[in-house]
Amino acid sequence: MVKETDTIPEKPVISYCGICCSLCPAYRATNTCPGCPELKDCKIVQCAESKNIRYCFLCKEFPCKLFKEGFDWNLDKIPSLKEFNLGTVKWKPYSKWYIKLFELDKEKQKK
Repeated sequence: MVKETDTIPEKPVISYCGICCSLCPAYRATNTCPGCPELKDCKIVQCAESKNIRYCFLCKEFPCKLFKEGFDWNLDKIPSLKEFNLGTVKWKPYSKWYIKLFELDKEKQKK
C-alpha cells in the first residue's frame, strides 16, 4: 500500500506487469529501479520479453498463473536492494480480487 509520505514519480513508469513502478518492491525499497529489462530474475519480465509484449494486459493468456499464484523472487539479487536483506518474497502484483475482475471482464468479452 502506498503511504502518503511515499515518493511517487511525477511521470510514473508503467512496468510489464502493468503496475506503477512506485508500487514495485524493487522501486519502493530505494525509490530507484534499473527498470524491468534489468530485473532478469522477475518471472513476469522473462515472460513478457519471451513473448515480445510490452504489457501483460496485451497477452491473450492474461491473467496467467504468474499473476494468480505469484512467484518466489529473491530481491537480494537486485544490486540496489542487497543492503536491505529482503530475501525471497512471494511476488504477486495484484490481489486475487483484482485478478477476478480481469477474469470476469474476459468472460464478458467472449459473449
